[in-house]
Amino acid sequence: MMKQVKSILIKFTQRLPNDYYLKEDKHTLKGGAMFKLRKDQITKYARRYDEWVKLHKPQDKIIEEEMKDLLDKRGKQKWIGKDELIKIACWKAGGRILHYCKKNKSKKVKEISRKAFAANTDCARIKLLDTLHGVDYPMASVILHFAFPDKYPILDYRTIWSLYGERPPS
Repeated sequence: MMKQVKSILIKFTQRLPNDYYLKEDKHTLKGGAMFKLRKDQITKYARRYDEWVKLHKPQDKIIEEEMKDLLDKRGKQKWIGKDELIKIACWKAGGRILHYCKKNKSKKVKEISRKAFAANTDCARIKLLDTLHGVDYPMASVILHFAFPDKYPILDYRTIWSLYGERPPS
């Protein structure tokens, strides 16, 4: 899993300006300070986040588990429908991207998500999901995390902010 997290972080940071970068498992801050993230640290922070969510946003945990269960029950032919996309958008962004997600046709959401989940590469999965209204890299990471929880972490600006100590440009 650590290798997959590192791979996704590298892909994500390639979209950041030159003064933010990740090389192998060493993270460089703007000032040049170096640090490593060990698997136990990532696990510790993930557990801390889960505890915080249980206390402060119990509904989020319920929706997350509901989506994971739904996709798990669909087996190898995973897909999401427009209603699930909207639910995920509310979970991820508190409704800020809801109006974009509603622009998608139900048939297209199902078709694109099925192709994305069946794709052989991370890049293909993300590019396919990115064709849906309201879906960009962070939203795609949530969809992929719900479909493949052991393979994909959820990434957004807070992840990079946590790693680099300041919020990167959008």
